[in-house]
Amino acid sequence: MDSDTVTEVRILSLIESSSDAGEVLSSLSAYLRPISGLLTYREEHKTLAARSLAKRFVPFLIKTVSFLHKRLSVTGPANESLGDLFRAYDYCLECCELLSHDPHAVQLHRIGLIQCYQAWGWFTHAYNDAFRVLEQVIGPKTRWVQFLPNPPEFGGDKLAKVVFMVVESIFRSVAMSRDMERRHYTRVFEILDREIKPWLRYLDANAQDKFLTQVLSDMGKCALSIIREAERFNDIYVHSFCISALKKYSVFPLPKCHFYKFSLQVLSLLFLSKETKTLPTVKIGMSVLRTVASQFQVEPKANWLELLDVVSSCVHKSQLAGDLWCAGVSKQLNEIAAVISVAMPQENVILRLYSAGLSVSAFDVKLRENGEEPMEISSGLRALLGNDDIWKSVGSLFRMIDHYPGDDNTTSSNGKKKTNVRGKQQKCTMEYTLPYLDALKSLCQPLASLINSENMKKMVLEIEFASGQLSVIQDLFLQFSNCLRFLKRRTLDKECLGTDFDKTLLNVAIAAFIISTRSQRKVEVTNRLVEDVIASPGISPPELKYLLASFHDIGLELYNINHLKEASTAFKLCIKTVWTCVRLLFHIYVNESDDLSEGSLPGEAVIDFVSDACSKSEFYLDVLQQQHGTGEIENLLVFVLENWSAAEDIFKKLPDPTPIIKQWVKIQHRHKFHKRERVGTFMADTCDGDACTMQFLITAIKKKKQKTCSKIYTHEA
Repeated sequence: MDSDTVTEVRILSLIESSSDAGEVLSSLSAYLRPISGLLTYREEHKTLAARSLAKRFVPFLIKTVSFLHKRLSVTGPANESLGDLFRAYDYCLECCELLSHDPHAVQLHRIGLIQCYQAWGWFTHAYNDAFRVLEQVIGPKTRWVQFLPNPPEFGGDKLAKVVFMVVESIFRSVAMSRDMERRHYTRVFEILDREIKPWLRYLDANAQDKFLTQVLSDMGKCALSIIREAERFNDIYVHSFCISALKKYSVFPLPKCHFYKFSLQVLSLLFLSKETKTLPTVKIGMSVLRTVASQFQVEPKANWLELLDVVSSCVHKSQLAGDLWCAGVSKQLNEIAAVISVAMPQENVILRLYSAGLSVSAFDVKLRENGEEPMEISSGLRALLGNDDIWKSVGSLFRMIDHYPGDDNTTSSNGKKKTNVRGKQQKCTMEYTLPYLDALKSLCQPLASLINSENMKKMVLEIEFASGQLSVIQDLFLQFSNCLRFLKRRTLDKECLGTDFDKTLLNVAIAAFIISTRSQRKVEVTNRLVEDVIASPGISPPELKYLLASFHDIGLELYNINHLKEASTAFKLCIKTVWTCVRLLFHIYVNESDDLSEGSLPGEAVIDFVSDACSKSEFYLDVLQQQHGTGEIENLLVFVLENWSAAEDIFKKLPDPTPIIKQWVKIQHRHKFHKRERVGTFMADTCDGDACTMQFLITAIKKKKQKTCSKIYTHEA
């Protein structure tokens, strides 16, 4: 074995296993020093010398590059010797460049070095080496396009392969690095904007899609990096780069899903940015919406659901971000709606609902942030209700309500009974129902929040407002509840609707009740809405307790201003709510009786709640008996005792309903001289005139209890 072979075996062994990278570098430098001597040769002698050295060293260089690439492709903890290994890799490639007759092949090996740089996070080195490759194969950047070979037979295909791999490396390096400056981001954009286009003709359709998807994804990451570190750049540059990147997604022939995905990423990051509540950030968000909407001027019906997804995401985040976002996005959505109003009337309605919701949210946020006094709130609400731009727009939306589905037995805002659409129209309206419902929610939630706030509640109950605007709000609330009911009946997967709609419905029901109580408009319809919410299968004890507290406060305020009829209606709902909650707590306790894990419902909590329910019900019944007949009161009493007696079988320490029974006795005493015909249906079946006693009532309740418990246990089985 000759000395060269021994040296080469030793060096390759060092590359594979030695921890001393300095020894690897020094051994390679010493062995390959004759190649460096080519730099001192005259041109006429260099070719002959290069051939001789190539025959001796090229096979070894190929093995060395392969060994170094293999070792550096496996990442681990960084150490000081890593730099020596990279220098050894680079030195071997420089030697290859001096000896090789095929510069493209050598540059492909250098791309391997670039990939190793990226694997170890050396993105600046990767970026610099990538441009070094480009200059080697096609010249300086100023001569890029003119050096593009025209016919493929002159090496265009082979050259293009190198170019595309290098460009991908440049984009990836800038996208992944956190140390890049403005010039690096600008250079990336220049490549995609002007320089790479002539090369795309060397790719077939599939390869072109793959390449563009990758580089656009990396450019998108560059834009997101600029947003994250916006303080390092001026506002104009951040805005320009982000929107230009978004437009590139729309220009290149890629599936639009990439365009919408990037739009959502930009918006999401804007709301997480340190500069979220600044005007420049809001302007970027508005420009994103404008750019997304511009796609629909070209293809009005294409991917409209994706547009609404982007809008919905932006609207919901804006409502949490403050009045600056709400006002800016609301204005932008109005402008978009005006452009598409003819081509897409239903989308126009949805966008205008979102816009109106943001306008109300902006007003609501200002009130909460400024801590306005009650009278100032009253003035603000008057200003809101008197805002022609909002209320003319919202009012006109009801002309399209009949185009959307609702409950079979509901009526539209003009009082006419609605009928379900059929065939193609029904299919069309179903497609629009969920986006429409979400847009309604975005408007109803802040309106309900305003009306349900402590001070605002008094304002609505005590001060006269324009009845037209309150009617519009009430109709919005009823339309929201009808649409939600419609969608639930026709959606097989209930979980896809989530819980946000149900949470909004709680506040909407309370606010609708306040308005109907004050205006005495659509009282029965509104009361049915509230009762449906109370009796809904998916309602939870905390939600029922929230409803109870709200209706209790409303009833007390009405009672204190001597509106006894309206107060009694609120207290009637309180009775239904509190004893529905008792029944639900009883169900939960029975289900968890075998589960002693942490978090189980304690029996003491149920007992305490029932005790409080009995005390409150005594007061509620006292107010009710002044406004309602004995029949209605007795039906409520049966409802109360029915739920109490069902729970009493499980909780032997359950407080007895003596306060409620005493209240019932008082009511009977007041009405003992009334005619028999005026006695309620239930009591007529169980009593005989003045012979009505507590014993008769308890006997009847036991019969009811047996039926109730039988249903409960059958359901549990």
